[in-house]
Amino acid sequence: MVSVIIPIYNGEQYIKKCLDSLHLDKNISLEVIAVNDGSKDGSSALLHEYAKQYTNLKVIDKENQGSAQARFDGIAAASGDFIAFLDVDDYVESDIYTKMEEKATQAGADIVVCDYIEEYPARSVPVKNVFDGKQEELIKGEDVIRHLHHRTAIFPYPWNKLYRASLLRQVQFPTGNFVGEDYNMLLQLFSMTDRTAYLEQFGYHYVLTENSVSRRGYTPATALAYEHFKEDYAWVCEKYPHMERDVTHYLMTEYMAIVISMGRNKTYDKKMIKEIKRFVKKGLFGFLRANYVPVKMKGSAVALCISYRLLIFMYRILSK
Repeated sequence: MVSVIIPIYNGEQYIKKCLDSLHLDKNISLEVIAVNDGSKDGSSALLHEYAKQYTNLKVIDKENQGSAQARFDGIAAASGDFIAFLDVDDYVESDIYTKMEEKATQAGADIVVCDYIEEYPARSVPVKNVFDGKQEELIKGEDVIRHLHHRTAIFPYPWNKLYRASLLRQVQFPTGNFVGEDYNMLLQLFSMTDRTAYLEQFGYHYVLTENSVSRRGYTPATALAYEHFKEDYAWVCEKYPHMERDVTHYLMTEYMAIVISMGRNKTYDKKMIKEIKRFVKKGLFGFLRANYVPVKMKGSAVALCISYRLLIFMYRILSK
């Protein structure tokens, strides 16, 4: 059985589409755990209305502690052999969790990943896991860590994946609500297994909204993310010293996003910018030579090395 955990904070306007995509009346073996993380809108009432209709939907009401803690509470309540995460503003193909569970059983895998679709207001963009050379059905050993850092496969999101529950329960979830908590969780998971399977199917619809934490301006949550990223960098370099270049390139992109977030609300941490600029300059040569790094990212890195204001200006121009 698969348990699907949905952390919810003020998600009233998305709940219907999200839950309806699961087809709870047909997927009766699916267990859905909706964790209402202290919502101030009508989310709780709507969830309990759904729970009256479907016995395979559980609702947990709790004080707001952030999505990481909401997931942790959902995991504690889950009874499935496998667990998946679904964001309330997203939706899925109705058969995706059945297919992923079948894949996990067939491959003897602890984690299964699938393709996803980015949903913008006026267009849909399919995003496929593209591995080096050929499509892979089973990724073993450290290759999965390398793919995670290259951003062409095994993307750093928790929601297009299925996890063996016994493995997921070994994760030390960070406290607080910050950009980058997903990366921290996935690093732990992939370091604990050498059997990750790939299901070649577009099963998850990732809806881009302005309310996303990652699209806001610079906040204390962003500053917390930066500190965690530095810890993650040290952890990867110690455990996988031969992957220092890979994690450096990954974090260069994350750090540039932090600088861009400062420009959104004109809140500049000059000390952090100086540290980030030094980090990017150190890894710039390898970043420019890496064939898996998009040209746009390479140009952004060069711009930052000249001036953080140039990077922000370029981003604004390209985003129009």
